[in-house]
Amino acid sequence: MSNDWYLGIDFGTTGMSAVLLNEAIAQLYPLSWSSVSQEGEESSFRLPAVICVEPSTEPQSETRLSVAGLSSTLPNNHSKVFLQHFKPYLNLAIPYYSSQQQRWEPTVQLDSGRLVSLYWVQRSLQTLLATLSPASEDFNRSVQVSASGLSATALVEALGKLKGVILGYPAAWSETYRFNVREAVLGAKLVKHPEQIFFLEDTIATVLAGLPSPRHGDEQHPTPFALHNGGTVVINIGTTTTELALGNLPQNYTNLTHSDFCVRTCPYAGMAIEQDIVYQLLVPQLSEEQRQSLSLLLPTPVEPDAEMRDRLAVLLQRSALGQTLLKTAGYIKQILQHRQEFSFEFGIDCCTVSRQALEDKVIQPFLTRLNAEINQLLVQTGISEQGIYQVICSGGTATLIAQSKWLQQKFPNATLIQDIGSPTSCVVAAGLATLALYPQVLNHSQQQYSDFFLLLELIGAFTNPESEQRAYSVKEIMQRLEHRGVNTRACRDRLLAFLNGQLPSGLVPSTAQMNWLAEESRENQDYEAIAAPLFELVENQSYHANVEQCQRLRQYFQAILLGTSQKLDEPLAIELNMTTVKAKV
Repeated sequence: MSNDWYLGIDFGTTGMSAVLLNEAIAQLYPLSWSSVSQEGEESSFRLPAVICVEPSTEPQSETRLSVAGLSSTLPNNHSKVFLQHFKPYLNLAIPYYSSQQQRWEPTVQLDSGRLVSLYWVQRSLQTLLATLSPASEDFNRSVQVSASGLSATALVEALGKLKGVILGYPAAWSETYRFNVREAVLGAKLVKHPEQIFFLEDTIATVLAGLPSPRHGDEQHPTPFALHNGGTVVINIGTTTTELALGNLPQNYTNLTHSDFCVRTCPYAGMAIEQDIVYQLLVPQLSEEQRQSLSLLLPTPVEPDAEMRDRLAVLLQRSALGQTLLKTAGYIKQILQHRQEFSFEFGIDCCTVSRQALEDKVIQPFLTRLNAEINQLLVQTGISEQGIYQVICSGGTATLIAQSKWLQQKFPNATLIQDIGSPTSCVVAAGLATLALYPQVLNHSQQQYSDFFLLLELIGAFTNPESEQRAYSVKEIMQRLEHRGVNTRACRDRLLAFLNGQLPSGLVPSTAQMNWLAEESRENQDYEAIAAPLFELVENQSYHANVEQCQRLRQYFQAILLGTSQKLDEPLAIELNMTTVKAKV
């Protein structure tokens, strides 16, 4: 059996799917999980992202994490903490042990009101990933993994010698998210080295899922849908974000690169749509007393308004009424695709929601926002609406009838490709695995030079404690970095952003994200200490380093890296599809 195995993992807010690729023969193998419960044997191609956290009562014993199971419904057990919808927290900050506070920081506040360290959130993802790792103690413990087309022995052998793991991510999410996910992959022992872990935007992965093998064609590499060259729009409406991409696919797909795509993230998707169904369509039909309990401040449809929506999410999750309304909203969103009206009993009252009301108050505002986002992509690429020849829609909300009609009107020359998310297709995961067949689509600069690595290199090149500090021109700074082996041409824009006061997103939680933290972590002095500018712009476009501030940042990184497998002292080599590319000067 070939040694060229790659694993594509689509980790979403509600669940995880995975596909193996044998690169030598371009064969994909979707993975599924199974378990035995009181209802009998269950099997699924998507593992729910729900983790049971059991704090130990023994002083020397560690908290135990386990996969909650294959059911999407949380177990009715109030004595345990269940983590779900935890993906966005991994974009918040990097967990580290504070020697001053004698605890892991930061601590996040779940919608349920429970407090949990971000360290355990990261470990929760590690627990999910460990179900795929024969080297992990969790492999085949709570759920068993199998592969369509592979024997159990062959699967264990393939998973035990992966050449690489490819994961998707929202286009606008930070290096912090990628760092945390990479750490979880290493902790799960899927691979041994950080350079074996790759990231690709979810929308670009969706495109790759439709491409034939560059060597074997369609017969050996069947795809869930067929693509052709020309203008292509991808709309992936997930639980937390809506991901968009626009690219002009070349006739020869081997010429396709990452720069052929423009991508955008809209922080409004399935969960926010269900919130708007609750507050625009259901709450007005409740009694005055019930409305008071759920807040009278209604979110503006389609507006992300993170602070208000976070607060409303807490209100809904912490009450039985709110949880029932959210479940009803999810049901309404689906059933009104096929019916004109839906009536249901709510307590002693009968409530009715029509498709027209859903479209007018929720869907149409969403399409207006979506239209504006797509227009931005059209402007960026210079492609006209008539130059779009295919539109790919994926995600549970992407099949709304109103959206399909709108897309057909907006792009009259396009073929609409949807309903691609069948249980066995694992489209995004398949596209991620397919990256090994199209390695030129990888964002090489981002892979080699993370934002954190570049910032530390910049500080190291900029400050010299053995000589008197002075201001340096951009040219001098770039030369110093090149002497340290950094290809500044590949990352010049990011370096200039750091010089002008921008810190990597997620290095310190943003103002909006502070609402997710426990009160004690909002007052984290480390975050306050490193938030000040590192460099000062002086005359003649030269920069002067704040030595004390640079030292504080170094100490902060030392605290972060003390307990991690990633050390940020070297750029990552690119080891994908039999090709190793070192950092070049």
